[in-house]
Amino acid sequence: MAELLMAGGWVTPDSLGNCLKQTLPDDYAVVADPVVLGYAMGAVVIGPVGVTILQVGNGPVGEEPARRALQGFLKDEFPSLKPAIRYLHVERRPGIESPGWDAVEPTTMYAQPVAEAIAEADAARGGEGTSGASADSGLIDDATREALALALRDRQLTASMRAAHPFVFRSGGAGGGTKVWTVRAAMAHISRYPEDGIYHLRNGTLAQWLADEGAVHLAKLARAVVQQTHTERHESLELFLIGSELVARPRLAVRPKTVDLGHVLAGESAGSTFRIAKGAGRGYLFGTIEPMEPWLHVEPRSFSGGPVQVVVNADTEMLPIGDAAQTAEIHLHTNASEEPIVVPVRLHVNAMPAPLHRYFVRPLASAASGAALGAAAGLLMQSAGAFPATWPAALARLAAFPFWPVVAALWMLCGLAIGLKQPPAWPVRHAVARWLRYVGAWAAGLIGMALAGTLYWSLVYGTRVGSPLAAISWALGLAVLPGTVHALRANGIAREQAQGEVERPGPRRHRLAIFTGVALVLLLGAPFAVRPALRLWQERVTSAAAQGWVEGTWNDLNTRANGFLDTLYLRYYDRRAPVSPTPAPTTVKPVLGSQTGSGAAVTPTTRP
Repeated sequence: MAELLMAGGWVTPDSLGNCLKQTLPDDYAVVADPVVLGYAMGAVVIGPVGVTILQVGNGPVGEEPARRALQGFLKDEFPSLKPAIRYLHVERRPGIESPGWDAVEPTTMYAQPVAEAIAEADAARGGEGTSGASADSGLIDDATREALALALRDRQLTASMRAAHPFVFRSGGAGGGTKVWTVRAAMAHISRYPEDGIYHLRNGTLAQWLADEGAVHLAKLARAVVQQTHTERHESLELFLIGSELVARPRLAVRPKTVDLGHVLAGESAGSTFRIAKGAGRGYLFGTIEPMEPWLHVEPRSFSGGPVQVVVNADTEMLPIGDAAQTAEIHLHTNASEEPIVVPVRLHVNAMPAPLHRYFVRPLASAASGAALGAAAGLLMQSAGAFPATWPAALARLAAFPFWPVVAALWMLCGLAIGLKQPPAWPVRHAVARWLRYVGAWAAGLIGMALAGTLYWSLVYGTRVGSPLAAISWALGLAVLPGTVHALRANGIAREQAQGEVERPGPRRHRLAIFTGVALVLLLGAPFAVRPALRLWQERVTSAAAQGWVEGTWNDLNTRANGFLDTLYLRYYDRRAPVSPTPAPTTVKPVLGSQTGSGAAVTPTTRP
């Protein structure tokens, strides 16, 4: 017996709908007296391989308009469904003993019981494979058949069909409220302005407009979400929008996608966190969080609206010790998906290591790993010319010095520190791998900054400070220092998390941003201060002979200048300088008592 849905009127024993219900098998659905895009039809039969339109007599609707109306309805409400469509004329069978309905061929007037005609047509379609039905749609399953039947019964106003009267929202328009004529436009406005949607849902005006215009299913949904008093108003609006199937679901972003609780000793608790937030796009996100194992606990158990930090704790008392990781799942039941979103959880439960292994074997193994890697980094620096010949002679001489053991020793000490400070539950391979991840991250950042600085100095200041390979080798060799500090700090946080103290935040992002900004300023602006001093240093070291010549020349010029000034002074200003003698008259006699060379003036006398 087929399923019967009445779009209008009552079911009478001799009606077409009742006849189809009694004569068709269970895998059929019958919608009696539907109105599709404004066209009234006798019945629409939905079978496993197609849809049949039944029209009583000639009917008010012809074959082509009925086909176009049903195709438009499917395109608007079920865009992925493209079933084969058949049109049949049906008439009531005359007589009293065997009342019923027949499918009549208009051209030949051949009459056949309507149920047999529909079954034969569907059997022919099924035998044709995908030629009878669209290759995109295939067969119509039970869920789709029931959903299509309900839509044909209730949705006289489809999503894109123009309503008889518009709906006016309280805001959004240029001169007042936004006016919409279609259900699709109304849903788009509500999604963009959720406060408008909440207002019109709560006062019932939206549900009344939907019911009056023929979108009965949406009117029922609007009333149902408002009646859920335990639901927050934004959640009610989101349930209504998603139930309309006219807007996309919100996106859920989980970081990290897998919760790794790491290594923990048996009997201790392990903790970590993950973040739930709404991804790009529209919507209001809400849901519940459910751990799927009894030894796993989460807090909070529900979320709504903005991002939430979920704390995960694991109790290892009931878990076995072993090399294999213990796995579990956390299910997120949200409006972002019909199915729950799974967040995997991983945990290693280890035994307490012996003191000899913890304080001797582990540090030596970490130190040996660091020494090997440091030696490789040092050899790379040596071969790449970490001290170029263009540098000052005092540094260029280091190029011949085998300094790679110094780099190896630096890495060995850092590895030793990692081995001594690693949590007891961590194996050596895990601690060393974690340390190298931090070192590698710092090395990548330093390499980028070194290459950028080398290129920047060369292009902007015209100063070549070394080759790119030398810059890379320096970055690799020195990245162990900040990488080790970062790893030690992260290991301390991991130890606190292993004890259940997961509320302490990790390294602040703004600190890393400040450090990066300061490093870039120093890198790009250093030539303003370094370049003049470096150039002066190079000139002093490389021009020692020229400096000596300048000093000798300056001393010689100074001596000559001093001698010239002394000569001028003695000639024009010194009284002891000799005076040229003048001839004396014969009548002049020296005065008695005068002393020669006394410097006194001689007064000449004239004899009478």
